[in-house]
Amino acid sequence: MLTLKYKVMILPFLVKIPIKKLQRQHQKLIQDALLLFNKNKAICSKKIKEAERVATRIQHLKKYIVSS
Repeated sequence: MLTLKYKVMILPFLVKIPIKKLQRQHQKLIQDALLLFNKNKAICSKKIKEAERVATRIQHLKKYIVSS
């Protein structure tokens, strides 16, 4: 198992840029899913699942900022 000798410090403002990018991606996925809801529910559900994955990444990044 690999262990780190030193805790790497990431400044919060450097993490906010990827968070904003992920938030835009999440918003676009939700909008696309809503547009496709009546046409193709299989594609809609895939987009919603992808949006959920993006949302969990955002939560992990925000949690990392708070804990560091």
